[in-house]
Amino acid sequence: MTAANVVSGQALIDAERRRQVQTLGYTPAHDRLFNTGGELLAAARVYATPAADRVMHQPRKLVPPTPVGWPWGWIAWKPKTELDDLVRAGALFQAEADRLLSLRRRAAAEVCLEGRERCAEQIDRLTATAGAP
Repeated sequence: MTAANVVSGQALIDAERRRQVQTLGYTPAHDRLFNTGGELLAAARVYATPAADRVMHQPRKLVPPTPVGWPWGWIAWKPKTELDDLVRAGALFQAEADRLLSLRRRAAAEVCLEGRERCAEQIDRLTATAGAP
């Protein structure tokens, strides 16, 4: 990977958020209706946590384990690579910020936007390291 074809963390997060809205239908209106208890923020934090640091639990024997703090059922837990998880985390932070901004809760949205920025910075470090000779 050369410096010319490295995509920024912000661009990767923006693309994932667009996919969530356009392909999955997770619009701000959807999120205002179905994610009112901090689920988006909780999911963002879990995906932003390095895999080695996640504490897993298995509430029922026949159900795969999920991380402590995961807000939804096990079927929604889809970890991938560190990079992919950070991109998802950033998009979830953005989704929560969008939801909060639509409710005129700017101060709370700023916290989510800071989380998004931290994810983008980590992504940039990862991609810079991956592209290093």
